[in-house]
Amino acid sequence: MMNNIEMELQEKYKLRPNVYKNSDDFHDKQCAYDTLLNHSRESCHYHFEHSSVFNNHFAMFPSIINASDIDEFFTHYADGSGARTSLEKAIDLIEKIVTPEIDNAIKSYFGSDYAVLWYNWSVVEAADSPKFTANKWHCDAGPTTHLKTITYFDSTSDHGSTTRLGDVKSTQRLKEVGYLLNDIRYRQVDISDLTDFYDINFQVEEPNLNAGDTIMFNPTKRIHQIKRPKEGCNRHCFTLCYIPSPLHWKKLIQYGFSPLQGGRSFEYAAREILAAYDKYNTKSEQKECVETSPEHNAVDTEKIIELDIYGKINSHYSLLHHLENIFEDKEYCLRLYTNIVGNGNACINFTVDELLVKLKQSFRNDLNWNGIFNPKDIKNLQDLISFEKNFYHSANRYHKKEKPDPNAIMWPDPKHKKHPRSRFDILPYVKNHKIMDMSTPVASAGSCFAFEIARALQEQKFNYLVEERADDPRDGIIVDGYQAGDKYAKFSANYGILFNTPSLLQLAQRAFNLRHFEQYCNKLENGMYMNPYRENVFFVNKQSYINDYPKHIAAVRRVLTKVKVMIFTAGLNECWQLRDGTVLSRNPKSGFYHLLKHRVLSVQENIECMSRFVEIVRRYNPDFKLVISLSPIPLLATGRSETHHIIDANVHSKSVLKVAIDELIQNYENIYYLPSYELIKECSQDPWEGDHRHVTRETVNRVVAMFKEIFVV
Repeated sequence: MMNNIEMELQEKYKLRPNVYKNSDDFHDKQCAYDTLLNHSRESCHYHFEHSSVFNNHFAMFPSIINASDIDEFFTHYADGSGARTSLEKAIDLIEKIVTPEIDNAIKSYFGSDYAVLWYNWSVVEAADSPKFTANKWHCDAGPTTHLKTITYFDSTSDHGSTTRLGDVKSTQRLKEVGYLLNDIRYRQVDISDLTDFYDINFQVEEPNLNAGDTIMFNPTKRIHQIKRPKEGCNRHCFTLCYIPSPLHWKKLIQYGFSPLQGGRSFEYAAREILAAYDKYNTKSEQKECVETSPEHNAVDTEKIIELDIYGKINSHYSLLHHLENIFEDKEYCLRLYTNIVGNGNACINFTVDELLVKLKQSFRNDLNWNGIFNPKDIKNLQDLISFEKNFYHSANRYHKKEKPDPNAIMWPDPKHKKHPRSRFDILPYVKNHKIMDMSTPVASAGSCFAFEIARALQEQKFNYLVEERADDPRDGIIVDGYQAGDKYAKFSANYGILFNTPSLLQLAQRAFNLRHFEQYCNKLENGMYMNPYRENVFFVNKQSYINDYPKHIAAVRRVLTKVKVMIFTAGLNECWQLRDGTVLSRNPKSGFYHLLKHRVLSVQENIECMSRFVEIVRRYNPDFKLVISLSPIPLLATGRSETHHIIDANVHSKSVLKVAIDELIQNYENIYYLPSYELIKECSQDPWEGDHRHVTRETVNRVVAMFKEIFVV
């Protein structure tokens, strides 16, 4: 449980622990910046000097702009007429700022060429403005590998302003506790109470800058803020943002990618640059086809890399190719190659294993074992270790040795000559996670498959939490499928069916009063009422709804603070969203469509909803564990019928949810997967009731038996 100070900090900063991982994943993976970085490095065929100017993702370059350029700059910009300048004028200024030293530093940092994403001329005033938030400590949301330069056109001594930067270690810790990339409204100028509470040794660099000086830093790695100018003074700066690119920023302009003024979204830029690079390659290939003769298309027989079943290296070219696949340092590769081939007459005929032995011997003989290893030696050794690890890991991917379940590798074939197996006789999991016993408080929520699980858990004497029923008719509450006095509850509390992941998140947000929810009360054709956030829970009149609401919220809070293991069954990827961003638990009733829009959630949105639910619950219940299952029950209807058949929409829905669940489990501790979907869809011969949408009681019991086998001591 949180203490009072921690709760106050949570309220002040609205901390979201580790939410930065979602941003990193979104930009690097979903927006293709990992792909862009790899392409950029692979396409970098020229040599540039290694830059030593960076110190923990920060560098400073004095006197980049001279006095005459500063005067010209102010002539153009001071009256505001240049606030929106031509691209030609901007390129002229960018060329003056990106000196050979800065150009080499950027290339060295990225290991490739680069693009100028955007440029911005800014005037920072002393007067406060609600829209100005850059003076509050923050990191930029963006790809983990990008850079900014800020060029000052007047001195810190004139206006008292500078760019303050926190150290890398503190930045990472502030990401983990949930300050960085939280809601922009809760950023602060002074975060000393936060750093003190979490014992963060917050170190701040505050460079004293002269007119013409430039600083460069990675704004995702260094927390930063603008120190406001003195009263009556303004600060004038020109900011550039850089990202990796397989083509130099000037060349990119020729292929349709130009810097934009005033900031630019990262979301599409990586793919735009890759598209520009494709255009460049297409034109280069067309030109090469025109300019070369057919003889140039012949195979160079000396550069054939022949690989036999043992992966033998049997030519000089193959040896060099293998070395360059092991080590990034090309000069080191050439040195090793020369040592191995000697005068060029050495016979090249050895396996990869034998090559690894030779390389290890080389390290043993060449390293200074009595002194300190230099950074290049360490990097080369790390490259070798990484290559060897990947080699043996890849070679054993399909081997049974050291696998949790050797039978999990191959698809079960009932007609296999040596090892016939039927998929109907197996359980589709490989590892046990013994996280509970029969006395552990357990709860459930989710789609309609979830209340099948809830019943089976109660029948089999699990310690199933029930904090709310509908047993007193005087309360005016009706839970569909439940009769007053029934032995088995449908849910741990009467939150009803939660078909989508935002509904799960909203369950915690309501329980702990972390979000405002409008009090919608739908009147149905039969005269009863319902809360659109609580599917299959009905009220005989409006007063019953009013009386029940606070009692229900308290019951949900009790469930989430008492439960140790919760099973959530994700059902649908389609949902209906209100204008305030909240989501209904299922489809809307008549008379509600004018306030809603239909949504199809992305993988990332599903990940964020489930991860935020866990983060919230763990603030109040640190021992909380989540077991996620995917409902096998198909969509009843789709809101995408203009473009998708119901069968197609259902496959998409389940696929997106499964990918989101896998990503979540891979990146978060104490979140597990129950493969009920796979058991029913692939490993059960006749799991369905007559409607082909709901599963038989026997099948549900088989799912619970598998749950026991995986999770229960």
